[in-house]
Amino acid sequence: VEATRKQLASRQFSFAPTINLFGSYEWNDDVLLGTGSSNYLVGATLKWNLFSGYKNISAMEQSRAQLSRARLQYQDRILQNRVEIQSSARTLESAREQVEVARSTVEQAAESYRIRRNRYEQGMERVSDLLMSEATLAESKLQLASAIFKFNLQAARLEFLLEKDLTP
Repeated sequence: VEATRKQLASRQFSFAPTINLFGSYEWNDDVLLGTGSSNYLVGATLKWNLFSGYKNISAMEQSRAQLSRARLQYQDRILQNRVEIQSSARTLESAREQVEVARSTVEQAAESYRIRRNRYEQGMERVSDLLMSEATLAESKLQLASAIFKFNLQAARLEFLLEKDLTP
């Protein structure tokens, strides 16, 4: 936006005249570094293009349109970032809830495994039931690890979008 604003300002200066100043000073003497004769020249040129066939006006209008477009794109990007941050925050909250559910599932599976193991040791359960309970516990732990990974991934994404550290 700032670069487009500067471009518009430069287009507006195309209506102003340009002035060039120049000068020179010469020593003309037979003796090196003598000051016997010298001359100088000072001048200025003024150039103003009054009739450019609306070229300057159209270029300035094009720059104004580009500035307006750049401002709209900037505002659009700000809104997109807000939506993305809000979406990421909601996803982070959902991932946190999934971690809590997975933790309670692990606790339940561990308790079920403990009960089945005790019953197996007393001869009241079959090996297949004990192995099924152990497999359920392992699967619950895997789901917990997956939920924690998703939570950490979403937290890192939200930190990236906010450009600040979220850890206390």
